[in-house]
Amino acid sequence: SVLNRILLKMWDEMAEMSMHHLKPNDFVYIWGNLGSYMKADKNGNPRMFYEVETLRLQNYIRNLCNYDRLFDHSMLGLK
Repeated sequence: SVLNRILLKMWDEMAEMSMHHLKPNDFVYIWGNLGSYMKADKNGNPRMFYEVETLRLQNYIRNLCNYDRLFDHSMLGLK
């Protein structure tokens, strides 16, 4: 199966903490509003892309095979 990426939009303290703790390809659990938009892919074909206006980021996992790296952002007051 193809793994799709979804753009996460976030601001202020949540954005700062995410920039500090998250790395490319981390899996995250979020709450927010899902939106979509059409954009041409690298071949010029129209494609649907998705984005989430993130309201809450509770924790993340570095990768699916390493669950011991679970981090709970709620302890930082990100609700």
